[in-house]
Amino acid sequence: MKLISIFIFLCIVACTGINLDNKDIDTFITKYDNYPFGIPHGTGILLRSRGLLENTYIVDNFDGASPVYFVSYNLMAKSISKIDSSMFNTMNRPQYFSPQEIARLVDTLRHHDFFLLASDTSGNIFINPFIANEPPYFLKTKDLIQNDKVKSGYIYERYRGRWYLNNMIKRH
Repeated sequence: MKLISIFIFLCIVACTGINLDNKDIDTFITKYDNYPFGIPHGTGILLRSRGLLENTYIVDNFDGASPVYFVSYNLMAKSISKIDSSMFNTMNRPQYFSPQEIARLVDTLRHHDFFLLASDTSGNIFINPFIANEPPYFLKTKDLIQNDKVKSGYIYERYRGRWYLNNMIKRH
């Protein structure tokens, strides 16, 4: 029985992630190559969980040290039902986004149907359009740079032009 459990676990681990072929990647990049994502520098938003009636988003300022907002979005009403900013009080920190700014960020992510969209303070864009609770798959640099590899939380390898792929992505 223990051997069967280990086998099932290994199968699950081996099947996680997404396999992309160059056609999928090229289609995505072509669609968004010159697209203005409309996300302010130093901002991140991700879909934390998806439900039948409500989605939960996390909104942050991309610095990794500040508290985050947990945003509940009512799918029936098509509006935000709650913004949980209790972590700011707990950490005795000022809030950095207004409810209107949070609503715009949620609308931006929902418009693209991405799981993660973020911009660092330099204006580089990080995107995960495929699977919830996974790291960014794409990095689009603000400017064309000479490096074929970029380290920014993960290692990204140049695919073409300003587009880089997270090296954790399996391609075939």
